[in-house]
Amino acid sequence: MEKRKINVSFESVLVLLLLIVFAVSIALIIVAGNKSYNSIIAHKEKEENARIALSFIKMRVKQNDVQGKITVQDNAVEGKAALVIVHTDSEEGYITYIFPYKDALWECYTDVKTKPTINLSNKVADIKDFKVSLNENLLIVKLAYEYNNKTTNITDSIAIRSFKAEVAR
Repeated sequence: MEKRKINVSFESVLVLLLLIVFAVSIALIIVAGNKSYNSIIAHKEKEENARIALSFIKMRVKQNDVQGKITVQDNAVEGKAALVIVHTDSEEGYITYIFPYKDALWECYTDVKTKPTINLSNKVADIKDFKVSLNENLLIVKLAYEYNNKTTNITDSIAIRSFKAEVAR
């Protein structure tokens, strides 16, 4: 009888060990899945911020696409280069400055008499870099975002319908 008890005990211990290995394996798979999920979400968030910034710029340009009202200025906001949009119609007398500052895209919406400053500005989206240039009727926007120490660049061209946008220096 004792031999049978030892056999049953040994089998029970093996079954318990197998269940423990199974439980630990499941826990490790859950932890790895969670890390992967968080990594993917963080990357998508960075990419989404860059797309939001690009969409914001496109919307502002399309709303105010009037001859000579869209310019790129080198020292527009506290020494920073900016896309400058002079508003017309119901917003006449106001100017929007879009510029990079501390790894983010910022907008300063002021009246023509107020000097634009960072304190008057609102953060639009987190980005790593922002460059804008005007080439005849094309506004070329270059954005960059960083994820896992890798910088990804996004470039887009916005057609200026008024065709006579100017580059101010």
